Amino acid sequence: MTSTQDRMLGQVERIVHSDTLRNAEALRRLLKFLAEKSASGEADELKEYTVGVDGLGRPVSYDPRHDAAARIQVGRLRQKISDYYRTEGKDDAVIVDLPKGQFKLICSVRPSDDTRRNSREDFWKKATLAVSTCLIACAALAIYAGVRFNGAAKQLTRTDWNPALQELWRPFIASDRPIIIMIADPLFVQLKGFGTYRELVINSWEEAVASPNVATIRRALKNPAIERSSRYTGVSEANASFLLGKMLSAHLSHISLARSSEFSWAQLANNNVVYVGAERIIEGQLQSLPVQLEFIDDFAGVTNVHPRPGEPKLFGDPVATLANPPSEDGESYALVSRIPGPDGQGDLEAFTSNSAPARLAAVQLATSPEGARNMIERLRTPSGQMPRYYQLVLRVKFKGGIPTETSFVAHRELHSTP
Repeated sequence: MTSTQDRMLGQVERIVHSDTLRNAEALRRLLKFLAEKSASGEADELKEYTVGVDGLGRPVSYDPRHDAAARIQVGRLRQKISDYYRTEGKDDAVIVDLPKGQFKLICSVRPSDDTRRNSREDFWKKATLAVSTCLIACAALAIYAGVRFNGAAKQLTRTDWNPALQELWRPFIASDRPIIIMIADPLFVQLKGFGTYRELVINSWEEAVASPNVATIRRALKNPAIERSSRYTGVSEANASFLLGKMLSAHLSHISLARSSEFSWAQLANNNVVYVGAERIIEGQLQSLPVQLEFIDDFAGVTNVHPRPGEPKLFGDPVATLANPPSEDGESYALVSRIPGPDGQGDLEAFTSNSAPARLAAVQLATSPEGARNMIERLRTPSGQMPRYYQLVLRVKFKGGIPTETSFVAHRELHSTP
């Protein structure tokens, strides 16, 4: 066994017996299991089933397709390791990490103060150059919005925060769960040497490979190689994430930015989440959450699942179809949904629409004092209470991609299901 493996196993024992994991026997067992497999070189071959059965003690009938226990527990362990190094282990010489999407533990030695100082100086020089170069790309705009969260919070004056915002966002502000702002980065097909192609109905690589449209384009271009690309997001999503971060980071210490293509079930289970993007990109997650939705985004608008007297079955986007989505000028419906997370734990707030400007308008409404007041006035139950879970349909007019008018259309209180 190498010295690196010895250091890792020794540090794992230190973490296992720490206060951070004192009352988490399942996570202690899982950490020891992953450490042993990492030290022996077997971690790269681990599957969810093996982690569930051998690492967590699940029965041999365990099926990861129907039980996310392995993913959820690995996500919790990753968070606990992070918590350990923020507290008890902040001065430890050896650092053990569990990268996202892996079961293999990584071990490193904490650099000296001089090395860290030089590294920080090099980092900021390179980061400054990278940001100034990449701001042209929409994806960089989203990253830029994320790193601006803390700085923007310092500019947030008391007049920007009112009782209505406090009431609207109370489940997020009052919770000790970290919050993730997730923005959509839809799937594109990268055609090597030519460019990228996006098909609205495709959100998985398997569908992209089997797409007749992709096949036709490849034949026309003499069959270039293709690969997945999720490097792009819209300017409206970047703007929306900035507004959300500016408001929430003044009241929360644990807030981060994530892309929908990298978002995991473990993150959804362990965090409160705010999502900005098209509903179809997270459709799988929404359908698995413990709630019966009353409104569902459709390519033609917003479907009204249980229309009330005088309400249509579809709040249709004007002249919007799958082949002709909303342009930069026009109007569209947006949907604001607050629903419970997995097993009823935590909250997911989703700002969705077929149109990016309409999604931005919904976020602008929910992050402004006057907009929050108007939302609460419409959402209050007859008893005067603000519902925990709800959906709100908005109609948004926009010009040049900029929202110009937002009006309320319909709303429902939602109830979590067993």
